[in-house]
Parts: sequence; structure tokens; C-alpha cells
Amino acid sequence: AMSSALRTPALNEEILPIVLQEVNRLVGVDGSAISLMDSETAMAVVKLSHGDWKSWFGGSQLASHGVLGQVFHSHRPLIEENVFFRKASDWPGPLGEIQTVVCLPLIANSQLIGAMWLGRKGTFNKRDIRVLTTLSDISANAISKSTLYKQVEDRAATLASLYDAGLALNSVLEPH
Repeated sequence: AMSSALRTPALNEEILPIVLQEVNRLVGVDGSAISLMDSETAMAVVKLSHGDWKSWFGGSQLASHGVLGQVFHSHRPLIEENVFFRKASDWPGPLGEIQTVVCLPLIANSQLIGAMWLGRKGTFNKRDIRVLTTLSDISANAISKSTLYKQVEDRAATLASLYDAGLALNSVLEPH
């Protein structure tokens, strides 16, 4: 269901809810969030959050800091079953009653574009981690494709505007 829903070009605003809904449907989580990189600021910004982490929305943190820094450096998922032993600043926001956190890198075309955060009041098993790793790969590619699609649309609109401006300028300069 998720892969077919993500095949059609869509905006990230449409893709991110699909991703978190499917993750919750397949493995069940109490908190979830997706952070995407802002290449200009080197910050990861929470673009969508659900459940116990709804308050994370819009928050940001340096991509080199805390759990996110570890995940971005290793390009591997991080599973933290002892969240209470970490500093509060290691997370994008308050954890609430979440006891176990999984942070998965979102990598598309060998480029790190963000992270998927998932939390439970219980633990994640090995099957959950395999499923989540696969979902993060699918999600990263869909998000990347959506970003590229939006860039192409924006450039096409710019070219159309320039063409129209050229026509208008040409009609003013050319005698009838």
C-alpha cells in the first residue's frame, strides 16, 4: 500500500503523512516524526510529528548534535532503549512516556536527506527494525523524488515567466 501510494509525484506535504500512517499501521508506535535537512543552515527540521511527539513539529536541531548526529555520522539506525540516560537536548523535543526510540536515516541517492524518529512505551524487536529500515529507504526515495519534482515545476514556472516577459519586451521593441 505504501509503495503504490508513493509512486505518483506528490508534494512532501502529501508524502510525509502517508509514511507515518503506514509505519504506525505496520509496527505500531506511540510517537513518530520526520526531520528533513535544511541544506542552508545544516539543521534538521521536524516537518511532521504524531502521537506523543506531536509537539515536535517545527522544531529543529543541528544535524551534528545528539542522536541525530550519531545517525547522520554512521548512516545507520540508532536504537536507544535507555532514553532516560541521555540529555534532553539529544532529542528534537520532549519524549513524554516513550521508553525506546529508533532514529533511522533517510538516505536517497547516497545523500542523507533527513531522519525518521519512532518511539514506543515498550521495545522494538528485530522484525520491527527490518521493516522500519525498509520503510525508511522507500520513504527517502519518495521524498527525494518529490523534492526533485517540485524543483522541476518551479524551474518550469520560472522559464514560462521569462518567456512571457521576453514576448512582452519583444512586442514593445518591435515596430508593427
